[in-house]
Amino acid sequence: MGYLYVLFVNSGIIKSLFQSYLVFDLTMATFIFILIALIFGILIGRRKPRNIFKGDFLVIIGAFSLFTISIIVSALYTESPLYWKEKLYRIIFLTLPSFLIPFLFFKIHDIKNFIVGSVFVYVVAISDLFYLLSKYGINAFNIRQETGLPNYLTWGGFISYNSLLFIGLLLGRKRNKVFKLFNVELIILLFALSNLFMVFIAGARGPFIFFLFAFIGMLLINKCWKIIIPVTLCVLLLIAICTSLDYSSTSLLSIGRSTRLLNLSITSTSVEKRIEYFKESWVLIKERPVLGYGIGSFSYIVSGDDQRGYPHNIFLEIWLENGIIAMIVFLIFLFSIMYLALKRSKSPFVSSFFWVNIYFIFSFMKSSSLTDARVFLAFAGILVATSYGPKIESKITRHRVKQVERQDYQRDI
Repeated sequence: MGYLYVLFVNSGIIKSLFQSYLVFDLTMATFIFILIALIFGILIGRRKPRNIFKGDFLVIIGAFSLFTISIIVSALYTESPLYWKEKLYRIIFLTLPSFLIPFLFFKIHDIKNFIVGSVFVYVVAISDLFYLLSKYGINAFNIRQETGLPNYLTWGGFISYNSLLFIGLLLGRKRNKVFKLFNVELIILLFALSNLFMVFIAGARGPFIFFLFAFIGMLLINKCWKIIIPVTLCVLLLIAICTSLDYSSTSLLSIGRSTRLLNLSITSTSVEKRIEYFKESWVLIKERPVLGYGIGSFSYIVSGDDQRGYPHNIFLEIWLENGIIAMIVFLIFLFSIMYLALKRSKSPFVSSFFWVNIYFIFSFMKSSSLTDARVFLAFAGILVATSYGPKIESKITRHRVKQVERQDYQRDI
């Protein structure tokens, strides 16, 4: 199931890169195959849901259930005439199950298969990117219709969360005997800088900043001072070079889109628009802070258009549309997952997926909608599954120790 989940999580980037070869919706197709594999595994007895009704897991599933109920209830009083049906369908039957499946059923081999599959998809996607860059130059991101490259945010996000996952795994394995043969810190440094540069040239401002924040946080926790200093210097040097170039120079070098990363002022079109959305959302929230306006109602209230629309902040979106109870239980849900992960942070799998989730939490404060949270919730579910692993292993270890002690005792008698 781990390999299927890789396709499900990365279906957006795969569809964009290979759209001419796909005659079906890859996201729905992989999700259906996942459900079939899951049902078959349950029927033959190879899979069963883990016991989640105790301790930290009970808090997580409780908050998740209340959040789901709040979303469904908000459909009863929504201001949206029609769009709410589409949004509710996508959230209930696609977004929320992307968390539940790994949360309830993922085993350690599923997580390992997911990691291996992620490496394969990453290598294929990056190879395709290098081919397009060699053909069209850095300007390839500005001529998407011709090159077939994904949206710059999709591309930036794909590179960012996969890079953080792989870097976390390398940091967790650097004391391994095999990895001691290599300079792991140098490999991490080169890998991180090359991926940061790819996000930079794509012009994905949010993914670049949040990738950098999460990466530096990861290095600080692991006390990798030798990596932090060169990364900081390289990023500052890159910014200094681009800010010193005038518009004609950036156009000549085909890095015009990259310079949008340096325009973080209020007068920036996208920044100004987001601040406007935040202000409008807050005004609307103060009018209906308890129940909200109902699922899918943001665009209809703000512009009069009954279509997809969101305030570019998932927390504001949930509060505005689903009410303060939904907002509170969603925060409890996130906090419980991260708290559980911190308690089990000794596992390299846990620490790797933890920082991917940190990246997504930052990212969803700046962009995207609840309907786009499929990838985030999938990684959150896998994080909980990895957090469950150490506890199982410790129980097995304690049981074996007791068996050995009992055998020694009987031998002495």
